[in-house]
Amino acid sequence: MTIAVGLQDRPAAAPQEGVFVSDYKLVQNPSFTSAASALSSLVFAYAGTPAFFSIVSEMREPRHYTRSLIICQSVMTAVYISIGIVVYYYCGSYVSSPALGSAGPVMKKVAYGFALPALIVTTCLVTHVSTPPSPPQPATQECYCPEPFH
Repeated sequence: MTIAVGLQDRPAAAPQEGVFVSDYKLVQNPSFTSAASALSSLVFAYAGTPAFFSIVSEMREPRHYTRSLIICQSVMTAVYISIGIVVYYYCGSYVSSPALGSAGPVMKKVAYGFALPALIVTTCLVTHVSTPPSPPQPATQECYCPEPFH
């Protein structure tokens, strides 16, 4: 998607006539609601982090948890920052929400074609990880064990 945003003439939401120049701004003076919305987007981008705590119990080597957490969060932050910078640089205030729609109609369909299955798999994983295990059931009958051969 980031490549398509860079290669296209203008974002899908931008005016279609005239020469397009991105109107990105490095520093703005947002209202309270705009700033709160931006900060909540940052917070919710990392909303899956609590799922890591139940993963540590299933790790073969739980002592590697801290290292895997740092690597995962670092890679995720690098991806978020790089995609965000590229898309905002080329689209400016015409970034659609979600940003997958900024790359034009064909690329939008391709991006959603990759994103929707990933979201479904993520939902299944989060449901699996967040569901508490059922308590063990007591044995209801004795097992039949035949006598060993002599």
